[in-house]
Amino acid sequence: MDTAWSWELPGYCAKYSFLTDPKGLTMREVERIFQLDPEPPVLENMNDYIIEAVRSRELRWFSFFLYHYKNRLNGRIRRFLLREGLDRYDPERFWDYKMGCVLAILDCLREYDPAQGADFLTYAHHFIGNALLTCRMQEEAGSFENVDEYKAVRGIAWLYNQSGQSEQAAIQKYAQKHSCSGETAAKFLALANQNRSRVPFYQTVQDEDSEETGEDVSRDEHWDYTEILWNGI
Repeated sequence: MDTAWSWELPGYCAKYSFLTDPKGLTMREVERIFQLDPEPPVLENMNDYIIEAVRSRELRWFSFFLYHYKNRLNGRIRRFLLREGLDRYDPERFWDYKMGCVLAILDCLREYDPAQGADFLTYAHHFIGNALLTCRMQEEAGSFENVDEYKAVRGIAWLYNQSGQSEQAAIQKYAQKHSCSGETAAKFLALANQNRSRVPFYQTVQDEDSEETGEDVSRDEHWDYTEILWNGI
C-alpha cells in the first residue's frame, strides 16, 4: 500500500467468544468470528463499505464489510468443501480455508479502484476461488509449482475422468483445447495420476470459480440448518 492504513475498532468487540471450548475450536466460533458488538453502521450495500475503506484508508470499514459478508463467505467455503468430498464441519479445516479467503480479499483491497466501476466482490471472486484452490492444493499428495499448475492438473484429471477415453486421447484433447504441447498435457496428467487415490480430485470441476460451478456471485448465501442437521444425522 502506498500510504499507511489504520485498523482500529474503538467501541467494538467480538460478539461471540472465541477458543473457549475445552475441546478446541468449534464450528460455531468459526462461522461467527467476524460478528461485532454493537452492530456496525448500515450502508446501502456491501460495496459501500469497501469504497469507504479505500477513501478513508481505515480498515475498520473492511471489518464492517466482513461482518456483512460472513454468510456468503461461509456458504462459498462450504460448497467448495462439499464438491471436494471434504468434511464441511471440520472447524480446523474450515478456519484455514476461511482465513485464506480473507487474506485474498484483503490483498484485493490493495489493488481495488472503485473508479473502474466494477463491484468489489465481482473483482475479488476469482481471487477467492484461487485461495480455496491453494488451500486444497496444500492438502494434496502431489507437489505443484503454483495454483495455475494445480488448476491445469485438475482440469486434465476432470477431462480424463469424464471422457472415459484413453490417457493419450485425453492428452490430445486437453492440448488442443488449451493450446499447449502434448508434452505439457502429459506432464499434467502424470501429476494427476499421483493423486489418483483421492477420488474427489477426479470428480470435481476443473476450476472452482469457473462458470461450471453455476455460482451466482450476487446472491447472499445463508447456512441451511435443515441440511446441516440432516447431514449430521
